[in-house]
Amino acid sequence: MSLTQKLMPFAVLSIFATVGASVVACGDDDTTATPTTDAGATDSGAVDGATTDSGPATDAGTDAAKVPVWEQLGADDAARYKAVQGLVGKIVTAELADTAIAPYFGAGRLKITADQLGECLSQQVATVLGAPTATATYPTTVFASDPAKKYTCRDMKTAHTGQGIADAIYTKFLTNAVTVVKTNIADPLGSEIVSKLAPVLTGSVKTDIVDNKVCTTDADCAASANHKTMKCTADTAPATTKSCQVASPL
Repeated sequence: MSLTQKLMPFAVLSIFATVGASVVACGDDDTTATPTTDAGATDSGAVDGATTDSGPATDAGTDAAKVPVWEQLGADDAARYKAVQGLVGKIVTAELADTAIAPYFGAGRLKITADQLGECLSQQVATVLGAPTATATYPTTVFASDPAKKYTCRDMKTAHTGQGIADAIYTKFLTNAVTVVKTNIADPLGSEIVSKLAPVLTGSVKTDIVDNKVCTTDADCAASANHKTMKCTADTAPATTKSCQVASPL
């Protein structure tokens, strides 16, 4: 599962490092408006109730960066989780609109609806960002009181085994997610969120999800149990390799 087979070395880490840098280092202005320091603000570049204000200063320098990311998302745990749901909802929308990503969630594959995916990801993201277990945990069951929507969010390895997800596809998923965070949450909170998620998404989660099969022709895919229905497809530039991937819809 090495990125050296698929993309420029450490490309994914570079995505996170760039977006997760400080405002000065980042050097672009395509995020939302500069956050306020008003403790009651709810719309200063944050998503669905998240604020960029973190409450009382932790020292004389009023260093908001020292306040846990989770606490910066809202006034209480309910508001913070709602903020995560709003952000994740935008990420899911972006992923399902991507013709390279969407087929992996189609009928007969991961067997999960957009709502179920969004709630599972919300639980997972909130957990990584520091939510208490009473608010979020993973793996878990979502929509438990609704039989029609009830879904067990499985561990990443179990959920993705046999899906043949290529490095290039996973990298694209991460790029879409980072773009959504960067677009919807102003720094410094946006960068702090990305920095908090990066070690997990480029580490254990990637290890459990990516099942890369480098190929030369479709026959190479057909000969592999996890990739036999896939096509040998050129990887995302600047990579010059090919891997077995789900065909994009017309």
